[in-house]
Amino acid sequence: MVLISMPPIGLMQAWASVEYGTWYYRSAEFLDSPGMNQLGSLHMIGDSIFALGALVLGWFILGLVTGNSYDKEGYVAEGEWDVRPQAGQPPLPATKRSQVLFEDAKVAA
Repeated sequence: MVLISMPPIGLMQAWASVEYGTWYYRSAEFLDSPGMNQLGSLHMIGDSIFALGALVLGWFILGLVTGNSYDKEGYVAEGEWDVRPQAGQPPLPATKRSQVLFEDAKVAA
C-alpha cells in the first residue's frame, strides 16, 4: 500500500499543485483521471494484505482469550529451553533439544 500507490499519488498531486495550483489537484477532473484511478485500484492490494494481517492477529488474540494459543500442559521457565509439566501433570516426553543437551553434558563429563 505504502510503496505501490501512496508515493505515486502524492507525487502526481505535488506536480499538479505546482504546475496548475492547489485547486486543480483537488478537482474531480484530476482525481478521476485514468492514472489516478489505476493507482487507486492498486491501493486494494496493500489494503488486502493489511486486512489479512489484522485477521490473523485477531485470530491469535481470540486464541489467547479462549486458551487455544498456548500449551496448557507445560511451561518454560525463564532462561531455559525445556518445557516443564504443570503441577499435578505427568512428566512431558523429552524433546529433541533436551536430548541433545543431555548428550552434550554426558560427553563433556
